[in-house]
Formats: sequence, structure tokens, C-alpha cells
Amino acid sequence: MRCTFCDGSLRFAFRRSGATWDRCEVCGAYLRTDRRTIESDVYDNSEFIHRIESSIGTQPNFKAYDEMAPLLREGSILEIGVGSGHLLAAAKARGRKVAGVEQSPRHREYVRQRWGIEVTEQLPAGAFNNIVSVNVFEHLADPFQHLIELRKLLSPSGRICISTANADCLVATLCGRWWAMFKPPDHFSIPSASSLRMVAKRAQLTVERIWCSEYPLETPVGIAIAVRDRLKQTRAESRAHLVLNGNSMATGRAQRIRELRAFNFVGSTFARFMIANSIKAIFENR
Repeated sequence: MRCTFCDGSLRFAFRRSGATWDRCEVCGAYLRTDRRTIESDVYDNSEFIHRIESSIGTQPNFKAYDEMAPLLREGSILEIGVGSGHLLAAAKARGRKVAGVEQSPRHREYVRQRWGIEVTEQLPAGAFNNIVSVNVFEHLADPFQHLIELRKLLSPSGRICISTANADCLVATLCGRWWAMFKPPDHFSIPSASSLRMVAKRAQLTVERIWCSEYPLETPVGIAIAVRDRLKQTRAESRAHLVLNGNSMATGRAQRIRELRAFNFVGSTFARFMIANSIKAIFENR
């Protein structure tokens, strides 16, 4: 196999939960190489929607959209991987023409009933001024081919805005295979900044900007979760309890802790050095 971002050669990195991960020797991306598909939709239940509603509520996610809006072109927005639809609902409420793609039938039905947005795969070529992809790239078996298809949907000078996991983040460097991003069964591709630059060039897209961001305490919490998972693997459950005070820490409590605004300087520092958990990019069709 070759790297699906830059076509570079791969070397074995590690195994976790039965999955084999390699790392590209050229761009530094992590790629799962033991299998390229999953047997069923792991999100085809109500757990994901419940988790999102518990975190951000039942109203459109205006905060996330308003932060993103200055990066977008005027006009229509297509979101890839709509999920719960909170972001797309905010764009619609702000007067944007919106459309979405979503794999899970359960999520498509939720978005239709909750927000009145039809999610479909019937997408006309060259019809969209913006394509938004949040937490989708890590689920792709072939990011390069994915970008080729997205480029066909963009209008001239249209933009693709991407947010995904960062292969060069501090948690991955310190914790290796125990980073939480390597655990989900449907994660296949985790890029670095170099990966995104190279795959954009291969797809004939222009890189407008690449940068990092994360919640204020996302890195410390990510390291703590990695430690917990490592201890659980070695059956040291009592020590794991001391580290994270139980499994619930990885969900609701961890979310609340990592978003503490008093520690904004921590997350911004990691972002400045491009070692934050999330990496973002804007590509243009020029």
C-alpha cells in the first residue's frame, strides 16, 4: 500500500484493538492498513445524537458556525458528514442555502425531523460555493479520491473547509497507539499538515491556509485518557480509577474539563506550535 495523501511509502507503526496502523515516511500521516471498510455503520444508533445534545444542546450550533463563517465564501454550503445537523441548522438559520451528505439513516432522519433539512446524495456538479467537512477525514479510506469528488461539486473559486485529527499532535507523539483517535473502528486516515498540503496539490486544489486548534485543556485530558486506556489494557483497573476517576471521565466530565475557558492559553499555545489535537485547512478551487 501507498499513502493515500501523498503516495509515499508506509512503514509499520503499531497495532491496537486488532487494527494495524502504518505511518507515511514522507508526509507523516497515520493510515490503517488491515482493512479499508467496516462491516456496519457504527453510528446507526441513538448514542451519538444523545451525546451531541448533552454537549451542545438542542438548538443550532451558532457558536461553531459563527466562528467558521468568516472563512467561507458567500453563497451555498454543503456539509459532508452532517451528523446531528447542528452546524448546518445554524447556517440555514443565518440565511445560507444548505445541503448535506450523511451515511447513517438514523442521523438523516433526525436532521430531517429536527431541522427540516433533507440530506441526500443527489448533488449537482459545480453547485456549491463552500464544502464543510468536520471530523470526517479520519473516517476516509481514500482522502485523495474523496477530494477529487468534492472538487467536482465546487463552483469556480469555491472553498473546502476541513477539520480533522492531527497526526503531529503532542498526544500522539507522547502516547503513541494509546491516543484516543486510534481507537474507533471506523478511523482510517489521520493527516499531518504536510499530508493536507500534498493531497490538495494532487487533487489540483490551492491551499489557502492550514492551522491547528483545540479546546483549552484538550491535550492534558487526551493524555490522561491515553494513560487510562493503557492501564486498563494491563488490567490495572484500580490505578486507572486513580488517574481518571472512572470511565465517565472520558465522556461528559472530560468534555467539560477540556473546555474550561480559563485555560485558553494552554490550547492556543499547542495550536501555535502546530501540535494541537485538531488540524484545519482551507482549499480553493482555482
